Amino acid sequence: MNGFSILYKTFKSTFILNDLNTKVKHILISLICLVLVKYVYQFNFFVSGGIAVFTFITIELIDGFGKRVPIRELFSFIVFLQLFISPLIAYQYFNNQASFEMYVSQDIYMAYMLPALIAFSLGLHIMLFERKANFSFEKININRKGESVALVLIFVGLVSTFILENVPSGLRFILYLMVMLKFVGAFMLLFSSNKNKWFWILLVYVLFTIETIRGGVFYDLFVWVGFLYILLELKWKSSLLRKLVYFALGFVIIYFVQSIKREYRELTWQKEVLIEDREEVFFEIASEKIGSGNTFKETNNFDRFISRLNTGWIVSKVMEHTPSKEPFVKGELLLKDVKSVFLPRFLFPNKSSTGGEDNRKKFTRFTGRRLLSGTIMRVGAFSDAYINFGVVGGWICMFFVGLFFNILLSYMMNLSSKRVEFLFWVPFVFAYAIRMSDFLMILNYTLKALIFMFMFNYLLNVFVKEKK
Repeated sequence: MNGFSILYKTFKSTFILNDLNTKVKHILISLICLVLVKYVYQFNFFVSGGIAVFTFITIELIDGFGKRVPIRELFSFIVFLQLFISPLIAYQYFNNQASFEMYVSQDIYMAYMLPALIAFSLGLHIMLFERKANFSFEKININRKGESVALVLIFVGLVSTFILENVPSGLRFILYLMVMLKFVGAFMLLFSSNKNKWFWILLVYVLFTIETIRGGVFYDLFVWVGFLYILLELKWKSSLLRKLVYFALGFVIIYFVQSIKREYRELTWQKEVLIEDREEVFFEIASEKIGSGNTFKETNNFDRFISRLNTGWIVSKVMEHTPSKEPFVKGELLLKDVKSVFLPRFLFPNKSSTGGEDNRKKFTRFTGRRLLSGTIMRVGAFSDAYINFGVVGGWICMFFVGLFFNILLSYMMNLSSKRVEFLFWVPFVFAYAIRMSDFLMILNYTLKALIFMFMFNYLLNVFVKEKK
């Protein structure tokens, strides 16, 4: 009886839900999701397992808000959403009749993509060495010098925004990095005692929202609002229910914007509406859409939403075209990309560029689809892995891509534990990489962003003095 009592108490302390380790709870919920999906929707175990993994990643992301800076979870969530969930909806719900069709069968696509996504996420989350950045987010406090640095960053970022389009193309990337400094400054002010911090934060985001509406490309706005929310949660410490509400609200807003984006672009781009009048047009269309009450009822809105999320159609086009019409390059393209990033253009003027004609040629070569001049589409990192190394080699390649981001993020967080201002540069370094563009774009942006971060911080330390 005594032995049974000990066994019972051990079972109770180990397996009762309230006492379980958080990650184990999330795994159990994901396994329940797997069983439900498998037997309710009759998906095979492979796809059901992928949905369970996505469920786990989503729960980890939401749970991470307020506890840490969940960049790893955000990376995994975005790629699974764009390359697994959206294509799955296109195949199953739309019977592959959505605006952007998938060019290979679901079985062929998932046989490559799902293991590649899991391999990427494993590389991103695997613990190779102890992460030393265990400082308390609650105790972050930007001092007076930090406030001055933040205001300098905001000023430089805002000025750079207004002159970006008027600088030579060779300097535009540096100006683009300088534009993003306003967000680093806003994030620093968020954790300061500056009396006017909300004025400056709102100024940065209101001006950026107007700029985004006028340009008609909303991805950057969603990304930077997302980063702001992640940092706000470190201060808010919202309950799980509130975090779920905010998360759902974010999706509703993105869905709504996607539902009106095509109409807005047609009116402003084709009819050449003046730049300064575009936000008025946007809000008129938005008001009419809200008034109609049909935003969430019309199937074509859901089609647009899924089609915009679904970057898997490009991967499927690559898989249809390669290697049947264009052979695998066996790592040659990746080696060329690495050389293009590290070798200076003045010594190697013929190295590949991240945009323009080089990008169009690459896209056409591996998809068979021609792009019009001025149109920018990239094959993406998962296509790059497939092009370079095939199916199994692509899985291995994406594991190491995830590992690269893992090591870089660990390094950034370790820097933050020594100098807290580096925490606010994490979104700056990962802002473009999180889109998972092709290898050349990821490597080029990340390397230059890191160099720029260190150089700019050195200059700030030299010229901005400690206030008494």
